[in-house]
Amino acid sequence: MIDFILRHPEAHVEASIIVFDLILILFVTIQSRAELREVAAFRGLVACGVLITIAESFQCWLLDLPGTRVNYFLVNTINMVDYLSILMLGFGLYYYFLYIYHIKPQKWWSIFTFGLFVAYIFFLILNLFNGCISIYDFENDVYVHGPLFIPVGNGVPIFAYALTVISYGFNYKKLNIRYRKAIFTVILVVASGISLQPVINSQISITGLFASLGLFILYLTVETEDYRSLIDANESLEIAKKEAQKANEDKSIFLANMSHEIRTPLNAYLGLNEMILAHSKEKKTLEYATDMKNAGNALLSVINDVLDISKIEKGDWNIANTPYHLADYLEDMNIIISARAKDKGLQFFMDVDEDLPEHLVGDGVRIQQVLINILNNSVKYTHQGAVVFSLRGERQGNDLNLYAQISDTGIGIRPMDLEHLFERYQRVDSDKNKNVEGTGIGLTIVKSILDKMGGEIRVTSNYGMGTVTLVAIPQKIQGEETIGARQKNIQTIQRETVSDIEVWEKSILIVDDNEMNLKVLNGLLSSTKARIVAEPGGEEALAVLKKKKFDIVLTDAFMPNVDGEALLLEVKSNPEHLNYDTPFIVVTADALSDSEQKYLSMGFDGYISKPIEIQKLKEVLQTFLPDAMGHIDKNKAMDNLEDEQLYKEVLKSFYDTAQDKMNHIRDSLAENNFKEYVIYVHALKSNARTIGAEELAQRAQRLEEIGKRLFDQDADIMDLVDLREETPLLLELYDATSQEARKRLQC
Repeated sequence: MIDFILRHPEAHVEASIIVFDLILILFVTIQSRAELREVAAFRGLVACGVLITIAESFQCWLLDLPGTRVNYFLVNTINMVDYLSILMLGFGLYYYFLYIYHIKPQKWWSIFTFGLFVAYIFFLILNLFNGCISIYDFENDVYVHGPLFIPVGNGVPIFAYALTVISYGFNYKKLNIRYRKAIFTVILVVASGISLQPVINSQISITGLFASLGLFILYLTVETEDYRSLIDANESLEIAKKEAQKANEDKSIFLANMSHEIRTPLNAYLGLNEMILAHSKEKKTLEYATDMKNAGNALLSVINDVLDISKIEKGDWNIANTPYHLADYLEDMNIIISARAKDKGLQFFMDVDEDLPEHLVGDGVRIQQVLINILNNSVKYTHQGAVVFSLRGERQGNDLNLYAQISDTGIGIRPMDLEHLFERYQRVDSDKNKNVEGTGIGLTIVKSILDKMGGEIRVTSNYGMGTVTLVAIPQKIQGEETIGARQKNIQTIQRETVSDIEVWEKSILIVDDNEMNLKVLNGLLSSTKARIVAEPGGEEALAVLKKKKFDIVLTDAFMPNVDGEALLLEVKSNPEHLNYDTPFIVVTADALSDSEQKYLSMGFDGYISKPIEIQKLKEVLQTFLPDAMGHIDKNKAMDNLEDEQLYKEVLKSFYDTAQDKMNHIRDSLAENNFKEYVIYVHALKSNARTIGAEELAQRAQRLEEIGKRLFDQDADIMDLVDLREETPLLLELYDATSQEARKRLQC
């Protein structure tokens, strides 16, 4: 008996595989959750693997039996069991993977595969009697293949394994990375065993060996209870991640809608208030209107903070790197903080080094936002005393480190709270500060902006006595002009309107379905002397645009039936349209970080957010209406002259003498006669200020200072270069201002 067994040493390997498979079944039974259909299917797969290995092992020994009729049926029956086990393993893998993919096969397909399985059994039984598939011939010690060996014996199992491969390919993206690798490896191992079996058929049966190896891999990577728990946890985390992303997207949509819904009425509120400030002469009314403006701007600041923190959470924001005037942002900051300090009875002092460069490169808007947020906190948490802002700079070549210090005599911060100061939605010392307004996100935004700029912030405080905040911000220098040279009075609050922009003979179409917004925009533009047509919707605007040519169209984005985009596309899609070349400006409460770029990519020529910024409206008019007159501010002139007739006489004198004085300036420069040059630009500076042409006056003043240095021989070569480069620009502005004076006299 021993000699009989030892004649087939390969059977020892297969016997070991049988033991291994039985142990694997034991582990699956003990460790896996029996209620899962995947577990039941896996046990079936292991059983098929055991059956294949048993059949192949017994074949090794039974082939040495005498060629009796009984042995004939015994050997060939086991051979057919081997065929059947391989097919069961193929279909088993296919349906097991469907469970993994969470796919329920259609009923007709299940019936079809079951019918194919039954038909295969029928041909295996038939094979025992006629050898249609494969019969072992004892006399010649060889398997004789029948006509159905390839189409049935091999074809049906190959079909089953092909289904497994195809289903894996179709459902590849549904699987996590761990399942992908595991299933691919199992398919590769099992397919290798089936492919290699015919090559080494005379030496050993390896189909069962490779099947068992594949199932073992499947057990370790998919069916182990701990691993399955890990996969389930990962899937739960993936689902949670997708839900969080969806929630974040929903939040962004909500914020966009919130921005629009709040900004729309706020636009009406601030716009109508702006008209009161521009036209009212009653002191008390102006005081009330100023308070309303400050309250509206405070609300707008809160809205912007909420939108900013959303952009920071998404990582959907960047720091600009563009030229800007430092004094402009300091002036605006002073206007906002002075008003808020005054409301609380506080003193606000600004101490700005006049030698700081005026022309910088960076993100002036974000720097202003940082400083206003910190100053707002100082004002909010200071109940008596003062808030002091100082700004210094340290220059290294073209690099400038701005150092801002904000000191207050407020309530201070407890040492234990300092480390939590920049945490999101954190209100320190909440019991004491419960009546102080705020969102708790201002300093979070400040820290995020400074980190992105490469800046720093440090806070020190004596609890109950006050706080000192130090901020360092790196910037680039673009020009040599200093803040002091501009003679900017950043301690003076100014009120800006569009009344100094006049566009006679120009026609403007404004479109908005909100009656209040239409009234505000109409009121803001009424002083421009333009011909304004207002339409309450896109459909009405389309009808007007077909009949009349406009110089510019200002339209809301969100309107029923025909919105701003549809209005734009209807006009711009037809080159023959009367207003095909007319600039279209979107005026919308959609004011998220990417909103402007979104509307410009739609084809709009410009973008104005609501509430409307007066300066932005002026820039749009001057950009798209080249003849818009904005060089002369009549309001400033009338502050000095007060008499309309006297103003007209001054304007006439300015226009009548302009050409002659321009020639004098041009000639004196050509002759290097700096004394006369200074006399003429000095006179121009005074005359320009008298008629309200502030930009012309500032340019004349700068060139007057350069000319004085050249005349006193206290200048360098760059002063002469600057004088020769900037004088033509001065003369160009002088000529434009004189032409504007002529037009004003004609009206």
